[in-house]
Amino acid sequence: MIGALASCTVMLIAGGGFNADLAPTGAEAIRDLPVSTVELDYRLNDVPGAYRDAAALAAKLRTRPGPLVAYGESAGGAIASWSAAYKRVDAAVTVGSPNDLKLWSWLPSIRAEIGIDGTAWKWSPLRVYEGQRPVFQYHFEVDPFVPPAGQRLRGSRYTLVPGVGHVALDAAGTRTAIRRACKTAASG
Repeated sequence: MIGALASCTVMLIAGGGFNADLAPTGAEAIRDLPVSTVELDYRLNDVPGAYRDAAALAAKLRTRPGPLVAYGESAGGAIASWSAAYKRVDAAVTVGSPNDLKLWSWLPSIRAEIGIDGTAWKWSPLRVYEGQRPVFQYHFEVDPFVPPAGQRLRGSRYTLVPGVGHVALDAAGTRTAIRRACKTAASG
């Protein structure tokens, strides 16, 4: 297990509704794991551009030995899922990810602002993901920003987390998710 972790690179992708510059909450929890971490700085207010930014960073990180895992929270989870669907990463972990952008409850008010007005389904990971790369999907039972109904990806390893929350798994849960993803990616 240590070998799989030591060679694993984790691309951290923060949430923020595609329009806010936030830090990924899971970064601190995995600081002590023997993985390399790189934070994706994606363009805001441009969902297609954010997906392209993730693809460009993943291509650069592919020069490193070992598996590449995307860890995304909320909107960052959608970017991670999209990256897995297009085989840009070897595995992904998502927390509170809006995978069907049509169902994202507060999104209608900002669709034009984030570049997907009239095309929410086109940019939804749920439309394109069918198990191309492993996705470990975590969603809280009660999520005030992205209710879990309709967000489960076909072929993902889905965990419904008890309680109320959105992006912050506890530290142990975050570490376990990263370990699983790195190990799966290394063996696949």
